[in-house]
Amino acid sequence: MKTSFFILIIIFSALLIFPQNIFAKNKNKKPGWEILNELFDVPIWADYNLWDDSENDVAKRLKIPNESKTSYQVIYRAYTGGKSKVLDEPCYSFAL
Repeated sequence: MKTSFFILIIIFSALLIFPQNIFAKNKNKKPGWEILNELFDVPIWADYNLWDDSENDVAKRLKIPNESKTSYQVIYRAYTGGKSKVLDEPCYSFAL
């Protein structure tokens, strides 16, 4: 249930990324991706398109160290012990 809730929040939040979205109330004229970074309280986005960022760039923004690398995948992981928060909830680990 909690996972479904977070997926729903992420999908709804992604709608804010697009400036033409009629639901986005943006009085400060901040880009939608900056609003999402503030909402999640982590700098996931650097611009409107997250999917063109390399995993290394995203990991650097999130301060997640490289855990392992093979010829076909790279894993970044951080264990925060609940000291970090995402969506105002304690986060015990990050993985990318």
